[in-house]
Amino acid sequence: MPKNYTNCSECPFNYTQKEKSKISANAMKTLELPLEKEDNGSEVLLVFEAPGFFEWRNRKPVFDSRDDGMNNSAGAMFAKALENNNKLRDSYDITEAVQCFPGSQAKKKQTEVDLASLYCITNLYNDLINPNYKKIVCFGEVASRSIRVITQIYPFSGKVIELLHPSAKENNQEKLDHDVRNNL
Repeated sequence: MPKNYTNCSECPFNYTQKEKSKISANAMKTLELPLEKEDNGSEVLLVFEAPGFFEWRNRKPVFDSRDDGMNNSAGAMFAKALENNNKLRDSYDITEAVQCFPGSQAKKKQTEVDLASLYCITNLYNDLINPNYKKIVCFGEVASRSIRVITQIYPFSGKVIELLHPSAKENNQEKLDHDVRNNL
């Protein structure tokens, strides 16, 4: 991730001064910078859609620390798929197409997520500039679309794989397990 983030001021996920006044000083620290790529020195980059609440709070992409047995968040489903396939998270670099938390108002509109991905494209491009990546695996349409745009400009010679988002309506744990086993 670059130290200077660009295009954030017009992003739909940029908090206004009024919204910031309602947020604690501790929470404000996490609002200042987008979520950074989890860099494990891998040859495979996993790209997800946008951080959820637990990812944002823990400053780690596609992560959910809840252990209530009923958790179907993208982070929990992805962790379970890795476990079910005897794969380790730290074998991959992981980032998000939209690198800021959409907010606590449950789900933001899909059009806002799509728009935010355009503002994050420069940051995502900087995450991709790694001559060692042999494969990019996209989870979800927002991630896939962002990578398609970037790879039209940036000559990526590796393989790009597009998969369903872990918590997409059309997906389930069995399908995700299959995708992780065959594509990571």
